[in-house]
Amino acid sequence: MNKKIEDYLCYYIGQEVSHPSDKAPFKLVGITEHGMPRITGDFSGGTHNVSQTGTVYISDIKLRLRPLSDMAREEAEFVNCGSIISDEELKEYGYYNEFSDGCPAYQYLRYEDYGSTQTLADAIGNPVSWDYLLKQGFDLFNLIPAGLAVDKTKEVR
Repeated sequence: MNKKIEDYLCYYIGQEVSHPSDKAPFKLVGITEHGMPRITGDFSGGTHNVSQTGTVYISDIKLRLRPLSDMAREEAEFVNCGSIISDEELKEYGYYNEFSDGCPAYQYLRYEDYGSTQTLADAIGNPVSWDYLLKQGFDLFNLIPAGLAVDKTKEVR
């Protein structure tokens, strides 16, 4: 099944998008009844520095999302209800090393610990965590690898 961005935009209202009219990010503020995105930003290309809202073609925008590996300790703690131990202890228990992506707390969420900890998959199954991660702009649908979103952490401005 091929992913289509229009199937996922509704989850990311309020997040940044890129649009060719300006290098500065726009914000996705809604979707019309015909499925076209509404964005707010400077459509003048920076010459007027005025924020405007307009309807654009889906093909003209890309969501700017964060991979889950960009999760900060505070975000991982929120998702895991604050029950993550210190970074030093996580490293001692083998949840993190120089080859790991993201912080030790994110690694802790990614791997099961024989049922004694909440895994990232379990956390995302929790509606509060789901809502939080979407509001933080995380790519929960693997849109970055699918080419439907850009990795916000790797953009050059």
